[in-house]
Amino acid sequence: MATTKEISIQELASRSVDAETELKGETMSLNIGPSHPTTHGVLRLLTELDGDVITKCKPVIGYL
Repeated sequence: MATTKEISIQELASRSVDAETELKGETMSLNIGPSHPTTHGVLRLLTELDGDVITKCKPVIGYL
């Protein structure tokens, strides 16, 4: 027999915030510079990674 449970929107929102803080790990800074094979020209990217996801990226143009 199936049962039904009502969940409020506030309860769902608090669950998602809790899950996000539990999953958030240590971040790592990575420089992707002009010597990287995928960049052409003079471009440097200062990136911040959380696992495999880039969370921040600051382009620096004219870096050499």
